[in-house]
Amino acid sequence: MKILNKTFTIYGLAFALMVGAFGASFDGWWHLSQGRESFFVFPHLFIYGGVIGSLIFSFILGKITHQKIWKWIFGALLV
Repeated sequence: MKILNKTFTIYGLAFALMVGAFGASFDGWWHLSQGRESFFVFPHLFIYGGVIGSLIFSFILGKITHQKIWKWIFGALLV
């Protein structure tokens, strides 16, 4: 049994995107209530985790499936 199958990787990508979206909305609230702070405030960690997770899972999907769409998604997330 393969550890990283296609379905698990797609769910991982979806979860990473949701973490990033949650971090972005949490960050908006944070800046309204707390003001501007440092680069490593709590909501930013969600955003960074979501972006890094999305990059990793889209790269893995490109390697597993050999389909060009995942390579395009990886490139779009990288930019």
